[in-house]
Amino acid sequence: MPRSHGGRLRPGPPAHRNQAGDLARGSGEPSPPARRRFPEVLELRHAGVTPAEIAARLGISRSSVFRALREAKVVA
Repeated sequence: MPRSHGGRLRPGPPAHRNQAGDLARGSGEPSPPARRRFPEVLELRHAGVTPAEIAARLGISRSSVFRALREAKVVA
């Protein structure tokens, strides 16, 4: 919580901005570690492992697992 200054609230730290000066937001792209794991995702899925188990084993989100499967056109 911002500290009080003479009865007024002081503003907190500025929002993070990217190099273009825009407020930083997710780009919608998977993080590089998740992207690097895509071949493993496909291998595990072909071995019959469920998407939730793949996510847990590889330490990535279920969304990243489904994204990898969708990009590879593999049925989840």
